[in-house]
Amino acid sequence: MAVIVILLFHKYVVMIALFVVLGYAGIKTFEFTQAIPDMSAEAVTAFAMLMVYLYDWKIGMTFAVVFTVIGQLKISKLNLIAITLLLVTGLGVAASAFFKSLGYTFVKGFIYAFLFRGAVSYPFMQIVNPNPVKNGVHAVADTFLNIFIYIHFIKMIYDAVIFFKLA
Repeated sequence: MAVIVILLFHKYVVMIALFVVLGYAGIKTFEFTQAIPDMSAEAVTAFAMLMVYLYDWKIGMTFAVVFTVIGQLKISKLNLIAITLLLVTGLGVAASAFFKSLGYTFVKGFIYAFLFRGAVSYPFMQIVNPNPVKNGVHAVADTFLNIFIYIHFIKMIYDAVIFFKLA
């Protein structure tokens, strides 16, 4: 019976599995970020952008909200900085959906959306926590980490899911 359900609904099983596995990995990147002062290594935004390209913006935005909140609650309390991070993550996911709707490939859309996210995160964080050096380092480091490092891992997941027609 379970085999029949998996065969009939394999795309949903893969989506749920990706949601859980990438969500767990995203939460772990929040914990890793806390261990490194003045550095941001969170991957929830990148994984949410992947979900946008594999499924749709609603799945990506749900992923972003759920796992950003869980990640922030695990490392600290939900404060104004965490809420601002949630806003910036949501803007990045929305940008990813926008570039997808324009027909951009995953890699181009991912890069452009992250550049947009990096550009808007600095002024928003300056309003909430005015520290130009720290906010600049976070915006630039997070953007470069995602564009030059995380993208390779995420592109492999994207290619595998598309190749096996699991989305």
